Amino acid sequence: MKTIAIVATGGTIAGRGQIGRAVAYHAGEMDVNEIIQSIPMLNQVAHIKEYQLMNVDSNEMTPQKWLILAKKLMNLLNKMILMVLL
Repeated sequence: MKTIAIVATGGTIAGRGQIGRAVAYHAGEMDVNEIIQSIPMLNQVAHIKEYQLMNVDSNEMTPQKWLILAKKLMNLLNKMILMVLL
């Protein structure tokens, strides 16, 4: 079974609110585990590794946060490359 890494940063997909009411909607409130648990068949498709890097609204993303995300992704890719080579 394949492994999929999910690096969560929050945003719209991690939001909570009442259906049809944008006023009550708040982005970046759910963590990655809650999102994965809401899709039970996901674990049948692949082994999921989740990383909650941050949980912010997309409007709160800054160049510094993009750099944090880029470093995390590079670290994960380097680990994957090492696993393939070994």
